[in-house]
Amino acid sequence: MYLLRLVWLMPLLYTTVWAGDGLASLSWMNGCWVSETETSRSDHWWMPGHGGTMIGIQRDVANDTTQFVEFVQINERDGRIVYDVSPSGQTRTEFALIEQGAQRVVFEKPDHDYPQRIMYESEGDVLTARIEGNVDGEFRSSEWRWQRAECL
Repeated sequence: MYLLRLVWLMPLLYTTVWAGDGLASLSWMNGCWVSETETSRSDHWWMPGHGGTMIGIQRDVANDTTQFVEFVQINERDGRIVYDVSPSGQTRTEFALIEQGAQRVVFEKPDHDYPQRIMYESEGDVLTARIEGNVDGEFRSSEWRWQRAECL
């Protein structure tokens, strides 16, 4: 029974250890990230944490027309880290940090329509973001991959 409780608490302990470093523990996200094809480009930029806030922006362009813009703040608030996002044409939504590793972070808001989870992971010069959750009982997900780029 003790082992079962310990296993259940491990994600909480893991998050608490990493979240103790605050936004500095997310510095691997800092910088400019780009994904390009012949007809589209996605820019994803993160400013380093300062004053308790990291600021991020994403712009997706296809055929020389902006398709999507998103503004994000990752805030340190009351000893916890929250992901505060404002996607194109939608209301602001706050997701709580639920898991964090050296190069991975997961935010969640279980009662949100979609997505319920937002994940970032870095491997070398590649940053991956994934959103996932259920819509009308059906699991959905989307993923973006960007290469580290020089900030303009």
